[in-house]
Amino acid sequence: MRKSKQSKPMDVYTVSASIRDDKPHTMGAHEIAAAEFWAIGIITVQWAYLEHLLLLDTSKMANTARMAELPSDATSFSFSKRLTAWRLIVEETVKNKTDREWRLKLTGRIASVAGDRHKITHGLWQWFPDNADRLRVYSFRPRVAFTDDRFSLRRLLNLGQRIGAINFELAYVRRNGQQWTSLDILKQHARRLSGRPFSYVSRGALLELTGKGHLNPNPLFAKLPASKPPLSSSKG
Repeated sequence: MRKSKQSKPMDVYTVSASIRDDKPHTMGAHEIAAAEFWAIGIITVQWAYLEHLLLLDTSKMANTARMAELPSDATSFSFSKRLTAWRLIVEETVKNKTDREWRLKLTGRIASVAGDRHKITHGLWQWFPDNADRLRVYSFRPRVAFTDDRFSLRRLLNLGQRIGAINFELAYVRRNGQQWTSLDILKQHARRLSGRPFSYVSRGALLELTGKGHLNPNPLFAKLPASKPPLSSSKG
């Protein structure tokens, strides 16, 4: 007789008989809500894009200024050093006052999101029984220890939006004080594609069309596929 394989449950629920409302509880991955995972993923992807855009813009400014090579800190492992290198190149090479001041303000905006992004990436998570949607992120590692008791889904989503807004401005850098408009961006893409066949289907639509809609990145709309029934036992 061959035993059937039983699928493991996707969700795990923990019950404790002695929950203290005033004491936070450590969260395993199974206790982070789907929407929270989604928001953390957005922040992670957006931040990676920000780091690459910063390097590209540093290189462009160095090339425009005919610098022999990039400053060594522009490719440092330390993000703070890379950001400082970008700021110094801005101060030294951007001649238009409006553009220079805009970029320097952008430096402050990047620095203001870097701290929370670091906490989310490197911290441990806890939740509060008296307010289950309130999160704590903390670390006890020497020299980088921190505790932040005021995280929530709203704050995570807001951080992702702030990083996304910075990425847009780095991807479409102002020229001579002029900010890019949606029409400017469409015209640029049209010029790049001039004379070439072009079609586009969003990933979300393609996932739905190919029967993989459960991979929709927005957990509010995701539908998990029905689990397969266990294999019936058979005589060997």
